[in-house]
Amino acid sequence: MSIIAILFLSILLTNNKLKGTWIGMYNEYPDMELYMANERIFTLANYSYSEQGPKYELTKKRNGFYLNALNLIKSEFNTYEIIGIENDSLRVKSKQYESGFRTFHRIDDSLKFGQKINIAGKKFLFSNGKKTDTVYFRNDSIFKDSSYEFNHQWELIEHSGFQILFIEEFPPFVITKQDKNSIELKRFENPNDNYKLTELKK
Repeated sequence: MSIIAILFLSILLTNNKLKGTWIGMYNEYPDMELYMANERIFTLANYSYSEQGPKYELTKKRNGFYLNALNLIKSEFNTYEIIGIENDSLRVKSKQYESGFRTFHRIDDSLKFGQKINIAGKKFLFSNGKKTDTVYFRNDSIFKDSSYEFNHQWELIEHSGFQILFIEEFPPFVITKQDKNSIELKRFENPNDNYKLTELKK
């Protein structure tokens, strides 16, 4: 193999530590001590990159590529610089917003869930083992809970075999299981950050 071909492959091929699907946790702005929900999910293959988010956050799916030697993820809309990876945690900095960075967590393939979920127009008891709340997915885009008087937007999307629930201003959830009247979800702030939606029949 020629030197040029080796260099070319070293630029394109994804570091094995980065291969897989990463779900958003927070947008962090250390100078302002500000933490906001990172409502994105993306997958890195050998050199390809695919990113999605809810329509209120990201209007269309973004496809691009990864430059291994330069630690850059690029699409026609944006460029991320990889600034840190440790175990299942990843930090990237957008070239458009130099003052902060996005954090992501790797999702294991065992959490893929192929069943289609329908929650629009339904009320649920939302619990995580510590507290409960009543939530209402009023239609296919408006969400309301009993703790607040104002509405949030929401969207459920499929990405690389994962079912992801986005609720505006919250880090996204991975749907892991559905029974007759309940749906199990997971986030990654803590190792046992598990949630359940139990449908409240009218």
